[in-house]
Amino acid sequence: MLLSRGVTIFKCARNLNFNKPTIINIRKSSDGAKWCYRSITSPDIPWLIITEICGGLMWWWVLWNFWHDSAHIFGHFPYPRPVEWSDEELGIPPDD
Repeated sequence: MLLSRGVTIFKCARNLNFNKPTIINIRKSSDGAKWCYRSITSPDIPWLIITEICGGLMWWWVLWNFWHDSAHIFGHFPYPRPVEWSDEELGIPPDD
């Protein structure tokens, strides 16, 4: 199942266009010099996708293991009920 999901993810990632041009508006001043009014830098898309995939895999691993093996968190035995404990078990001396 994981393999079939991975193939779909990689097909979608392949269709992304990583070579999009950066938009730069170049203006000419009255003396003919060129200057850049604004530049928009594109984020580093491949690293962004890699980090999102790694974060998703990490959360999948945590939640999967919590769901299927939650005894690591809650313990292997049922919780004791303090109401059932006797005074002797709690170390309380008798009322005599």
